Amino acid sequence: MIVLGLNHFTDPAACIIIDGSLAAFAEEERFTRLKNSHNLFPGRSVDFCLKKTGLSLDDVQAIAVPYDAAFYPWKFMFKMGQEYLKMNLGRRFEGGAGSNVFEVIHIATTRNPSFMRKYISEGLLSYKIKGRIPDIKYINHHVCHALTAAYYSGFESALVFIVDGSGEADTTTIFKYDNSELKLLEKREIPHSLGWFYAGITEYLGFQAYRSEGKTMGLAPYGAKDDVLIEKLSQVIINPGNKYLIRPEFLLAGQHSYGVHFSDKLTDLLGPARAPHEPLTQYHKNIAWAAQYLLETTVKQIVDRAISQYGIKDICIAGGVAMNCKMNGSILYETAAQRVFVFPAAGDAGASIGAACAVSGKEAKDKREKLKHTYYGPFFSPEEILADLRLAKAEFTAPDNIAVDVARLLNEGKMVGWFQGAMEFGARALGNRSVLANPFAPGIKDKVNDLVKFRENWRPFCPSMINEDRALYMQKDMDAPFMIVAHKMKEKYRKALESVSHVDGSIRPQTVTAEQNSLYYDLLVQFRALSGHGILLNTSFNVRGEPIVCTPLEAVRCFYGNGLDALALGPYLLKKKGIV
Repeated sequence: MIVLGLNHFTDPAACIIIDGSLAAFAEEERFTRLKNSHNLFPGRSVDFCLKKTGLSLDDVQAIAVPYDAAFYPWKFMFKMGQEYLKMNLGRRFEGGAGSNVFEVIHIATTRNPSFMRKYISEGLLSYKIKGRIPDIKYINHHVCHALTAAYYSGFESALVFIVDGSGEADTTTIFKYDNSELKLLEKREIPHSLGWFYAGITEYLGFQAYRSEGKTMGLAPYGAKDDVLIEKLSQVIINPGNKYLIRPEFLLAGQHSYGVHFSDKLTDLLGPARAPHEPLTQYHKNIAWAAQYLLETTVKQIVDRAISQYGIKDICIAGGVAMNCKMNGSILYETAAQRVFVFPAAGDAGASIGAACAVSGKEAKDKREKLKHTYYGPFFSPEEILADLRLAKAEFTAPDNIAVDVARLLNEGKMVGWFQGAMEFGARALGNRSVLANPFAPGIKDKVNDLVKFRENWRPFCPSMINEDRALYMQKDMDAPFMIVAHKMKEKYRKALESVSHVDGSIRPQTVTAEQNSLYYDLLVQFRALSGHGILLNTSFNVRGEPIVCTPLEAVRCFYGNGLDALALGPYLLKKKGIV
């Protein structure tokens, strides 16, 4: 069976699953060059997936969407109406933009089956994707997330935790996964959303909600514990733990004079919100610390109680909040969990894969296996790369072994763009669209932040390491292929490798095997032969505010627009003036 998975709301993306196996997957932002590309139809992603698999729309037997359209509009309207009554009963209705009534109506009227079918049909036609429109199947949002986490974990049985803003009415759900079957055990519903809580704090701190939560997470370790702030934020998230409650009047409800995802009541509680252009103070850092602490405390208690109650220690996680690597690491290190798998496209883009898995049914169950890599995106042949290099009139060489030459440059302290093979999916560059540097080079973190990424100097970087060497650096000797779970670095290397560890001693590692990525693995081996360490600083190949580069021309443009010293573009090597 051939299924086209399609998410066309937040993080639009498309995938194709053939007889239960993932064949292609791409996120729309990679093609539009607009970060996240929220609410754009993923026509370019669909076109890519069909071309990669050699299929047409006529070959597709079903389209799968990761939302239960039957829930909209009436069930959703009824649920939200109930919540508004609760929030405003017995007190003045604040109304205004903060009431979000129009947003509720918009969601309810654009996610019902008739509108979705029309929208999908018109979207496909607008990208000249011709053919009959197959049956469109609408799948519960949290079930879609749960299937990605469970099917690709490699676990026979597990507890599956989905934490996000909301899907239909659900915000936090727990499933039992056993012998390819999912069973819903527990759920929390709107307005009790940890995603809403973290998004509100993110926007309050001057970052973009549903896009820059990683900045809040990265800022948190620079803060300090402040009991007064924790007490204040505990009015927003009450009883952090199994029975947590979120008070929406601090977030989406109420009057909104300063933000969309937090209300005036939050500014009354914490003081004036930070504008994006204003400096970050210690107070802001302490707020980030407190928000991260309350998030982790809540989720860890939920996990520990569920492990105790259901007797299962292998944990799978997905949903937008699962992009919080630090939270995932705290589950691994500070709960009774034995193993933790987080789907690398944990947000809504990845839910399109779960929807396609659900529609594939028994075929997907039979093909379930541990996810080995994320290289399902666009690929460019040496001939295509060469044509683009000639178009750009770029000077380049073709070394006998690109890994050998790049390893030498890295060992000399140079910063190198690395563009190879098929593009990764998810938020992390995993060795095919990466910026690489020697993590031992003096001042390299500031150089990459200032000269290459053009981003805040407090933002951390991640290490890629040879899988066989992981025990040298990581406190827990286990594979970590996707940079999605924070680990603790061994004390011995914290100082020497501070460029790829955070101020709290945590790292977001990628352990690399030859099976996953033979060329990248060879580069790490060659670097180890020169430096004594098979570990590199690895960050996404882009500049601040842009998606990861997708095409060779985008890589060339980015290379000449920042402070990179060299670019390995397929088998070709570009160097800037003065680099030998």
